[in-house]
Amino acid sequence: MLQLVTKRDALAALALAGLFALWACLITWPLALHLGTHLPVGAEAPPTVALFNLWTLRWNADRLLAGYAGYWDAPIFAPARGAFALSEPQPLTGLLFAPLLLLAGSDVLAYNLLLLAILALNGAAMHHLLRAAGLARGPALLGGLLAESLPFVAYELGVIQLAALFPVCMALAALLRFADRGDLRSGLGLGGWLAAAFLTCEYYGAFLSLLLALGAPALLTRARLRREPIGNLLVGAGLAALLLLPVLPAQARYAASYARSDTTIADNSAWPSDYLRLPAGALGAGVAPWLRADGGDALYPGGLVALLGLAGAGAAWRAGRRRWAIFCAAGAAGAAMLSLGLHLRLGGFAPYDLVRAYVPGYRQLRSPFRLAVLAQLLLVALAAEALGALWRWRAPLGRWCAAAAAAAALLEVLIVPAPLYRFPAERMRDPWVGWLASQPGGAVAHVPFPPSGAARDYEPTTLAMLQGLAHGHPLANGYSGFFPPAYLDLRRAMQDFPSPGSLAALRAAGVAYVVVDRAWAGPARQAQIDRQPDDLRPLFSDGAASVYQLAAR
Repeated sequence: MLQLVTKRDALAALALAGLFALWACLITWPLALHLGTHLPVGAEAPPTVALFNLWTLRWNADRLLAGYAGYWDAPIFAPARGAFALSEPQPLTGLLFAPLLLLAGSDVLAYNLLLLAILALNGAAMHHLLRAAGLARGPALLGGLLAESLPFVAYELGVIQLAALFPVCMALAALLRFADRGDLRSGLGLGGWLAAAFLTCEYYGAFLSLLLALGAPALLTRARLRREPIGNLLVGAGLAALLLLPVLPAQARYAASYARSDTTIADNSAWPSDYLRLPAGALGAGVAPWLRADGGDALYPGGLVALLGLAGAGAAWRAGRRRWAIFCAAGAAGAAMLSLGLHLRLGGFAPYDLVRAYVPGYRQLRSPFRLAVLAQLLLVALAAEALGALWRWRAPLGRWCAAAAAAAALLEVLIVPAPLYRFPAERMRDPWVGWLASQPGGAVAHVPFPPSGAARDYEPTTLAMLQGLAHGHPLANGYSGFFPPAYLDLRRAMQDFPSPGSLAALRAAGVAYVVVDRAWAGPARQAQIDRQPDDLRPLFSDGAASVYQLAAR
């Protein structure tokens, strides 16, 4: 009998995983038809960020094979050290990417398979959380599908680390188990999943830390504040510290001199009107007259999810899960408030300034608006409570009503088709790339440099970074969360290439090779370059680019 139950449970788990995987394909349609050729970019982002994340995962896989030697010294912004610490390193995601890359034999295919797996894990993790909260399998399944389709994730789908919500859900499930049992297993689970949140997305690790610090007392009873449970909790915290020790301290050391200005944080803070903004590609766009589709960030959680969430708070309260209802409602409201960042002022004082001043890591965060993801996630948890109440009402009619309500909520925010970008694989095989790979070492500068700091202007740079992993030379160019001051000076100097000042700046950066985009150069600029054979000696040229050796002075 025990063996039969085990097989049944295994089959049920396999069916559940298959359902969440199928749903991941449907909500990203038509990505499943282009897994090896296109990258999803979300509703707002140019392909720059998706290309940058592909490079990030490739660098992780490359360093894994090298035993993580030189991990932080990624070959960008030469001659800067620690360049990989200036953005999200995503070591856990990279660890998952490496075997997929080995099996798939294609960067793009491995990336897309990983993204679909992350989305499926989001659904499964929310299902697990809702089961831990006391919901039946049916409403927990519907809540998992809602979490997998979270509007924030769909909007930011080109930022793969922002898709990884499953560690947050699993950490909350561990917290619920700890509140119920106070045992070592749940303490270790809480610490392990908190570390996983940081190692997949440092934003989510920081958000989860604040949520746990402020919200956990709402779930913990006096019985869980005795010696043994506290000891188990401290062991879990020790596990988190042990797992994060190789990453966060080293990254903090390299990034210590960088900080976000108030202007940058304000520019990336949400406005209240953003919570009434739905991307134009969503099925529910234009249906409700109060919704907006243009400008700003689209943080609308879905009108039906919001209504279900309000009803679910009451349903959880009546069902005796009052602490859980308070935790979710207060957490959602607090996350939404903090997502306003420096736009929220009370008598001239910004509450977000308190967070920046006293919570470690928040001074480095650029985008408070991303806290909206916690508000949406906790709102879904409450909405599942309402679906659970419907599920129990007058079966089987109540079950059909719950399924219909969930389907309507899903369709309201679904973006169809998902925006895709065709990856220019042919650029990775440009003849100059193979030629440069055979040349002696030396830093490379790709020209032109971006004309501004806008992400869309860095698309050629992120492609050059991927090409750089193929030819093996460090780049003076680069893209990241922070930009070294020396690189910004070089970018300014390169706006009038090939002037004497730009060539002097390249020499100061230790550049040996200059790769010039032929289409950008055109006849006039090419004539300027040709008039300087003593400074730029032509080495190789094909239809895409010309490679020059920069003469030393």
